[in-house]
Amino acid sequence: MKKILFIATSNIFLPSGGGLANRALLKALQDEYPGKVDVIHPKVSDRVPSNFYLVPDFSRIGKINGLLRGRVHKYNPWVQNFIDQHQAEYSHCFINCGIFGDLVKDIQKRGIKVCVIHHNYEVEFQMDNRSMPTFGGRFPYFVKRNELNAYRYADLNLFLTNSDLETFKRVYGDISKGRNEVIGIFEDIDRSFDSVKRKALSPRNLVICGSLNSVQTVRGMEHFSTNCLPSLHECFNENFTLLLTGRNPNEYICKLAENDSRIRLVPNPENMSETIIDSGIFICPTNVGGGIKLRVMDGLKLGMPVITHRVSARGYDAFWGKDWFQVYDDAESFKKALNNVVEIIKDNKGLRDEIIEDYRRYFSFSSGKERFLSSVTSFLS
Repeated sequence: MKKILFIATSNIFLPSGGGLANRALLKALQDEYPGKVDVIHPKVSDRVPSNFYLVPDFSRIGKINGLLRGRVHKYNPWVQNFIDQHQAEYSHCFINCGIFGDLVKDIQKRGIKVCVIHHNYEVEFQMDNRSMPTFGGRFPYFVKRNELNAYRYADLNLFLTNSDLETFKRVYGDISKGRNEVIGIFEDIDRSFDSVKRKALSPRNLVICGSLNSVQTVRGMEHFSTNCLPSLHECFNENFTLLLTGRNPNEYICKLAENDSRIRLVPNPENMSETIIDSGIFICPTNVGGGIKLRVMDGLKLGMPVITHRVSARGYDAFWGKDWFQVYDDAESFKKALNNVVEIIKDNKGLRDEIIEDYRRYFSFSSGKERFLSSVTSFLS
């Protein structure tokens, strides 16, 4: 086998959901095929390994001109030129994200097999996270066109959630020429949880974390503050603390914390786990956007029971039905979920250990790497 080309579509050096997902998949390949994986990566200012090839940034005008011509990302035609120069070196290519589906056939024409890893149903994800104009509907049209090409022509389609695969079949039909498999998501390292297991869970300390300036986070918090926050005040008789922490909180998040003495805002934490470790209940209120919400893993890996909006429960199918994984849609179901979690924390002293063991079974690097490699072995043969 020649070398593998891994096209990273998020900055793997950032602590973001896309960065984690790209990083974990890349590490799994590098561990299994040392010295055989090259990486195409967005341009970063930091020094990178010698096997990284950086895609130059678009200017603002370049982005607009590109979109008018049907280009919704900066990798095309840069990747095509790269492949033309290096095609003899590679036999297989992994593309992260279906929005880059316009690259699939061009890469295959050079004799390279292509696997597309679909992190979301991109039309839903892009539009739910978009604050800029759609240019008269051109943007979603081109996103859907590219994603359809990826799904139709890739030699292998991998999905992070069953929900996304079912959405593809419903929207696009069962038209893919290659195999379709669900691999889930996993961490990029194997962790030790011994120190975490000794900490008691405190139901009066709750936490919400994530990128606190993203469109989907703010929409979720708007719904949460109106429909769910009153239940916290009622359940705990005002005696609770809700920690909001994450990157770059916007004006709405800051004002929410200023107006409620029970809310504590910690912006831009250096270490997320250390910041939230004393919390006892993890809440994910994100109610828009496709794919899997990796922020839920921040709570699960620390052994916290989770209360999540139904949209953010996608990809955590293994935990549906667990009493410590509660799903809500509205004010009434949130109140019920909160009361359930408070009770099980009181009744189950070994709850943190139980959650950590279930998390390790499904989301540790070792378990995820095994799932991922079992899905790509025949593709790489």
